[in-house]
Amino acid sequence: MGGEGWTGLYRSFPITVMTNVPYGMIMMTTNEWLRAVLEDGIYGFHEHHHGDEKPFHFVTILLSGMGAGTVASAITAPLDRVKTRLQTQRMGMMIPSVVEGGVGGGAGGGGGGA
Repeated sequence: MGGEGWTGLYRSFPITVMTNVPYGMIMMTTNEWLRAVLEDGIYGFHEHHHGDEKPFHFVTILLSGMGAGTVASAITAPLDRVKTRLQTQRMGMMIPSVVEGGVGGGAGGGGGGA
């Protein structure tokens, strides 16, 4: 928070929310849809199963979660890229000063003459 204060800390908050909310919505709906498709296709009992409890099938849950995560990440990747840029844009300005005046003197800094 050194030079930017609270503004710098929360600079990317709106884009973070705009990335995470759609990601969560896409992830949850895709996960439920894929799980239903897999249960119906592989086990043949999604629609025909009566009762409140659904059987637990680890492979179905694993595959639907992986598929949903892939779809959600692919759709929200551009927003995530913008978020990362906003979070690191000040770091790009700070790195050259650290390299020039840091340990070893940097390029042409005269850090080790005898």
